[in-house]
Amino acid sequence: MAEFLLEIFSEEIPARFQPLAQEHLLTLAQTKLKKLSLEYTSIQAFSGPRRLGLVVRGLPLHQPDMHEERKGPRIEAASQAIQGFLASAGVSREECTEIEVDGKGTFLFAKISKKGEKTEKLLAEMIQEIIQEFHWPKTMRWGSYAMAWARPIRGILALFEGRALPVLLEDPAILSTHTTQGHRFLSPQAIEVKDFSEYEKKLEENYVIVDGSKRQKKILDQIHHLLEGKDLYLKEDPGLLEEVTGLVEWPRVLMGKIEDRFMTLPSEVLMTSMKVHQRYFSLQDKKGTLAPFFLVVSNMETADKGHQIVEGNERVLRARLRDAIFFWDQDVKVPLHKWNHALKNRIFHGELGSIQEKGERLAGLGTTLLLQLPLADTDEAQEAARLLKADLATAMVGEFPELQGIMGSYYAKAQGVKASVAQAIRDHYAPMGPNDFCPTAPLSVLMALADKLDTLVGFFGVGIFPTASKDPYALRRTALGIIRLILENKLDASLPDLIGAAYAQYGFFKREDQAKTTTLVQEFIQDRLKVYFKPLFDHDLINGVVGEGWNGNILKAHEELMALRVFLAEEEGQNLLKAYKRVANILKQSADVTDGTIDPTLFEAPEIALYETLQGVQKELGPLLGSSIPEYKKIFGVLGRLASPLGSFFDNILVQAEDPSLRLNRLALLGLVRQTMLKAASFEGL
Repeated sequence: MAEFLLEIFSEEIPARFQPLAQEHLLTLAQTKLKKLSLEYTSIQAFSGPRRLGLVVRGLPLHQPDMHEERKGPRIEAASQAIQGFLASAGVSREECTEIEVDGKGTFLFAKISKKGEKTEKLLAEMIQEIIQEFHWPKTMRWGSYAMAWARPIRGILALFEGRALPVLLEDPAILSTHTTQGHRFLSPQAIEVKDFSEYEKKLEENYVIVDGSKRQKKILDQIHHLLEGKDLYLKEDPGLLEEVTGLVEWPRVLMGKIEDRFMTLPSEVLMTSMKVHQRYFSLQDKKGTLAPFFLVVSNMETADKGHQIVEGNERVLRARLRDAIFFWDQDVKVPLHKWNHALKNRIFHGELGSIQEKGERLAGLGTTLLLQLPLADTDEAQEAARLLKADLATAMVGEFPELQGIMGSYYAKAQGVKASVAQAIRDHYAPMGPNDFCPTAPLSVLMALADKLDTLVGFFGVGIFPTASKDPYALRRTALGIIRLILENKLDASLPDLIGAAYAQYGFFKREDQAKTTTLVQEFIQDRLKVYFKPLFDHDLINGVVGEGWNGNILKAHEELMALRVFLAEEEGQNLLKAYKRVANILKQSADVTDGTIDPTLFEAPEIALYETLQGVQKELGPLLGSSIPEYKKIFGVLGRLASPLGSFFDNILVQAEDPSLRLNRLALLGLVRQTMLKAASFEGL
């Protein structure tokens, strides 16, 4: 058993490319090794700023011999078909056997044997295929090479059993060798290795930690050591940690200071400037307040223990924050609503008008939604809608787009705008994903819902939909935001009404297209709702409640699912569901025509018991089903009383009686049972 080591050495690969590239390389290698029938004991991929590679252990020296019996066409098949089979199998007609197959005729069978090749030859070919087939988010070409890669390739290390594999990429040649390179500045010389253990050890001696998880652990360990005893705490940011891990080969964490004069800026400005522009980590004190320090992860080991690196980073941050203070001072002087004038020239989308026009639609939509969802005062809603997008024209948001909404909220507070309006400006973009916070303040909920409805209905109204692979306007995320706003704030809202209200704000949309657009948007949200419910409820439950014929009330669907899940986990619920299915099958299969009229004088004792129980159930269900959000727990408790009399009915009564009057009477009774149960819950799809 042998070890295979591959390293593709290149210029700096963007950190955001590395995790997917590592996974892609692993998948490609696994697929190709399986196709070559090369088994192994372990496989591991790794990535870093300048290298992408993998190590495979426990490979055989030779590919196993292959023996296969391949079935061909019938012996009387056309000559062209037979010749094609012989050519593909690489055998002559005389080398084939004729076998009769289960009375279907006599077929040709070819026995194919192929001697396994040397593993090193197959691996050399596999490397070339991987490089040719590899998918990057973006690629580039360099020099006179025809190949494309994320960044220019500078070398290939490919070892099998300690020997360099003969890999030639193209002319001018990039030849595989048994050498790699250490840290670009600290140890740039060539390093000769014979296996992965030596490769990992020698690179670490030359200031390169190959394994990304080890680099990440080293960063966290250094942070912990640096902050120990200082009453400072890391503001955790997994995304930034992963990115920084991909930027350095030899991490060294250093601490810098933020000048006191800059601490008057909103904390989000400081954190965004540090994270987005400089990749610094923010620190907090024990109260959770932003501290006047930052952490930078250097890729260098210096004699002065990083003193000059810290000074340089403090100088760069100082310049950026001076700009931020200037932007703040200039922006806050202008009343927030006046920034709206500049938004008439900012396009929201070519077919949907400017951002200013979107703001006008939101003002109208917010007022309309209040008729369904009394979440706020009309004047408050109007003011918030007028100010929601104003900060997009400010200098601060121009420099830090990530702060849209946040800066509008700060400027509003500084200018004496009502606190609820300022909060709505800040919150209306949320939630921006499954893990983002969801607004709960009433005005914030109203504005966030209006913003997302306007976007979703607008794009669907002009025929722009997400595809299986592309969603450039994040419409799936927008639909999820609508779902979370409704569920997490328990809004009794009808999707057709919400969608219709948003559609009405687009003055250039045709009224005759409203029904079609409403259906498309509701079906889209319905699909996202099923995905949202998938981890929470069984597939059949979801399809039963949010399937065909769903009325578009998200909150009711969720309440029903929760109660139905509990009810069906109990014996009574299971018995009632089985009885319902039996009722539905009988009614479906019956060819009799009934007007639904029931004659109680024809009942036998089990029928009387069922009928009387059914009447009591209907009487109790009326008020329960009439409430805005039905109390499904009570509803199923009432319905459960039907389980026993239905069981007794089926045990003792023959529905398909010979006497037509008895048969029709019993079918009518079962029809009333089904009608009652379907009014209460979505049993039909279960």
